[in-house]
Amino acid sequence: MTILGVILAGGRARRFGGDKAFAELRVRPLIAHAIDTLAAQVDTVIINTNREDGRFATFGLPVVGDPLPGDHGPLNGVLAGLTFAATSTPVPDWLITLPVDTVAVPGDFVDRLTSAAEKAGAPSAYATAEDGGHYLCAAFRAGLKDSLSDWLNNPPGLKVDGFLNHVGAVPVSFANAPGPLPAFFNINSPDDLARAGRI
Repeated sequence: MTILGVILAGGRARRFGGDKAFAELRVRPLIAHAIDTLAAQVDTVIINTNREDGRFATFGLPVVGDPLPGDHGPLNGVLAGLTFAATSTPVPDWLITLPVDTVAVPGDFVDRLTSAAEKAGAPSAYATAEDGGHYLCAAFRAGLKDSLSDWLNNPPGLKVDGFLNHVGAVPVSFANAPGPLPAFFNINSPDDLARAGRI
């Protein structure tokens, strides 16, 4: 089984007030932490971003832009990953998505998502925790590219949970996962970044 991981680093970060991908957590940018997290659990890592920024190239990973013009939200980043997967040799069995602002990711996150999806015969799975669904911490079969493209071209197709429900994704609970932060803790504000930095 081959697994491709994509870091979703294309958000506008309005609430954060700056570029979250390069905000420093324990002297390293968030994107470096995300790369380490995925690299330990998948075969290949790529970065998705919707802006020109030469800083991403310094990590030595493929950088893929959003395939659809306009504002299609984070699902455009998922489509970028699925498009990359479809042109890879071999085509990976799974695409794993991880937002750049997500920390406290369990070390068995990828294995549990793909195992749950395969057991259920589902084309996708996503993480849940104490605070609800983390819809972009997810696994997608590479063959979902066309389904997602159709979804995004037929409003109101921008909601991530809407697409997951549409394809029959299964939730995988990480509630009460051990650690000082809740599983899949999101850095949405400078206070969140400070909290994570104190751990």
